Amino acid sequence: MRITITSKPNNKDLNEIASMVKKEFDYVKEPKEKIMQKLSAKNSVVFAAKKGNCVAGFVFLKLKKGLAWIDGFAVKKNFRGKGLGSMLLKHAIGFLQKKNYSIAMLSVYCSNRNAIKLYKKYGFIENNGKARKIKGKKTALLELFIPKKSETTRSVS
Repeated sequence: MRITITSKPNNKDLNEIASMVKKEFDYVKEPKEKIMQKLSAKNSVVFAAKKGNCVAGFVFLKLKKGLAWIDGFAVKKNFRGKGLGSMLLKHAIGFLQKKNYSIAMLSVYCSNRNAIKLYKKYGFIENNGKARKIKGKKTALLELFIPKKSETTRSVS
């Protein structure tokens, strides 16, 4: 399966991502046009994983002074279990590291065990003091402390 990741989704991609947001995140009530505006905002970055012309998954980052909020992350059902979520998450973390962001945060339903397992695999930890409910469902707040590029590479003498 050949998947490409783009940081410059076109309008068709953004429309498809907005449709995914409406489908995957039942608490989002905004119209697709408003979601597309958020995806295109100056402080936003969207990475889309594509198979051919089809968006298979995405990660949506909101950026602010060293802090990144993962505001949306989804993989279409028929692409799950194939490493696409890992590919997108690694890509996003690498981007944040290059841009010197120090913290990435996200909120996830506690019942979404597969997502929590994926996030923890990449170093996210739960901040139990900041859990909340969305539409009556308990969520967990997860944080990733992003090491500086120099902290992850060792010099060999």
